[in-house]
Amino acid sequence: EETTSSGSCSGDSIITRTWTATDDCNNETIHVQTITVEDTIYPTFNETLPGNTTVDCDSIPVEETLTASDTCGTAIVTFEEITSSGSCSGDSIITRTWTATDLCNNKTIHVQTITVVDTINPIWDNIPSDVTMDCNATVQETYDNWINGFIGSDSCGNASVSHDGPLTVECSETVIVNFTLSDDCGNTNGIAGSFMVEETLNVSDVNTLNNIRMFPNPTYKHIYIKGIIGKGEVEFFNITGQLLLKKQIRNMEIIELDLNTGFYLVRIITDNKQVVKKLIVK
Repeated sequence: EETTSSGSCSGDSIITRTWTATDDCNNETIHVQTITVEDTIYPTFNETLPGNTTVDCDSIPVEETLTASDTCGTAIVTFEEITSSGSCSGDSIITRTWTATDLCNNKTIHVQTITVVDTINPIWDNIPSDVTMDCNATVQETYDNWINGFIGSDSCGNASVSHDGPLTVECSETVIVNFTLSDDCGNTNGIAGSFMVEETLNVSDVNTLNNIRMFPNPTYKHIYIKGIIGKGEVEFFNITGQLLLKKQIRNMEIIELDLNTGFYLVRIITDNKQVVKKLIVK
């Protein structure tokens, strides 16, 4: 005879097996075997388990849905996610824990660690155009509005703008300002802009500046500048405001360039007047 009684959980039980030997005179010898069945087998996950990974702050993977099986019954899976701060606002460590538990409280745990890093440069949302204006009572106000008009954002947090421009500008002054957009994790994006204040020009002055031509633009290896009176001067700046080349020139003199592909600011000075133009090098 065999009887089975339930244990403390569905995977546990007690099996009682009884053998009875009886002779013709009804004398009996009885042997009883007790089998204690215990569920000590851990459940197993059915899917491929997600591994540890390092990702950019805008590429965090969606948590996976895991299920589990158990040899002695069924199992359920619970999920928990904890995020701890990193060294800056765009960095963090995400700890994801899946726990498979069977009906006898045997547990199998899988932990995934996601290291989130901010390596993405912030982007400019607004870049005011370069300014050339006559000297008048609105110069300082125009300059303040211009220099504070550079705005950017960051996909992983906040971004702030800094610059190396002066607090004030004067008439007959040209300033090239380097703007730096920075996020909390030290990623940056730089750009340069120019603000030129000209004295009130007479017709002759206007004609002089209007006659200045720089070509070809875009260019590959060289440019010409037309409209130089006597001996002039030309300066080449990159977009961060760094002076790369400065030389004396005459009208229609060929200017050989050894510049990488990109955008440049070119300041041309002639007859005590100056103008800033943008140059594209292919």
